[in-house]
Amino acid sequence: MSETKPKIFISHAWEDNEISRKLAENLKRDGAEIWIDYAKIRGGDSLPEIISNAIEWCDTLILVWSKKASNSYWVKEEWTCAHSIRKRIVPCLVDEAELPSILRSRLYIDIRIFEVGYKGLTQAINVVIKQEQQESKTIKVTKVKENVKVLKSDKSKMGYLKKNKQVFNQESEVISKKKVRPIKEIESETKKRRKWYVIAWSINIVVCLIIVGYLAITYLNAYLNYLNSPGISEIDLKAMFKENDFFDREINPNGKGVDNQFEERLIDCEKVVVDKKTALMWQQGGSDNYMDYGDTEKWIKELNENRFAGFNDWRLPTLKEAMSLMESEKKKGDFYIDPLFEREQRWIWTSDLVKGTFSSTWIVVFEQGRCTAEHPYAVGYPCVRAVRSVQSSEE
Repeated sequence: MSETKPKIFISHAWEDNEISRKLAENLKRDGAEIWIDYAKIRGGDSLPEIISNAIEWCDTLILVWSKKASNSYWVKEEWTCAHSIRKRIVPCLVDEAELPSILRSRLYIDIRIFEVGYKGLTQAINVVIKQEQQESKTIKVTKVKENVKVLKSDKSKMGYLKKNKQVFNQESEVISKKKVRPIKEIESETKKRRKWYVIAWSINIVVCLIIVGYLAITYLNAYLNYLNSPGISEIDLKAMFKENDFFDREINPNGKGVDNQFEERLIDCEKVVVDKKTALMWQQGGSDNYMDYGDTEKWIKELNENRFAGFNDWRLPTLKEAMSLMESEKKKGDFYIDPLFEREQRWIWTSDLVKGTFSSTWIVVFEQGRCTAEHPYAVGYPCVRAVRSVQSSEE
């Protein structure tokens, strides 16, 4: 039965083409399927679409990391996309550039000495170097030849034994004359051993019962904490999507979404979008840069202090409010959101935690038409699009 070939996406900066090309050629030689931009992208191709499809196709993203790669827009897009859909990422270091904090806990390979680093990489992704395969076959053939030699030597030993039968008979007589221990003495020792075996096994069983009891109590407490923890679980999520007919490409692909009644307004020189259906006022845009969850509170506070569009009650949207913006199909072939909204905010934070976790937060990804959980201090992730509830007098 043939083994499935590993599917590898190689992410790299153009300045690292030489070592990236060497990696691709060696991995392809050793049986892996490779996607690398210089071999797959042609003039006129849509880079975001091709790269997104390739990352979804692969099993592992090899991140060729260097100072040039750390400043590359496309390298960042590739590894953050792979992380968002939970693809395996194996960083390969080619210089002293520091990895992003979110990747520092992962296995990484130092390939500055290529032969040593490449061997470690193949072990990490379960690829066997062809040279090692050949050596393994050679070793097997050598062992077979050695076994044949042993069989031949055994025949000569049999002849030796026949010639020296008298010597072996004399040794047997000496062994037979040795003192034989009484049966009662042997039985007594056997009983003592059995007694100690019983005591040892009893102690092991008691220790195991204590450990099992401790683990059972620990898991029970963890389960109770899970039931009582704040936030939205995956079960709650599915029920919410079904009840509100929200569209999500993975969880509820047949959802039609909310029949929004959007109205664009300019208030105090700031653009907002009012949804009369949900009685919510949204920023048309939002934060220009990605930020971790810890910075969102400060950003919202400044928004209210400056009375954005004349109001000081802006906040992060709940997951339900953010999902009310999700369209069931891409608009202008771009995002799953009405074209009234700006496009810089591809992913946005919500205020709802993921139930049963320490701190993960739900985010809404308009670029991919779905929601997902994210660590609150992920580097280089969602933006903020603030919202506020509309009073009847403002409609």
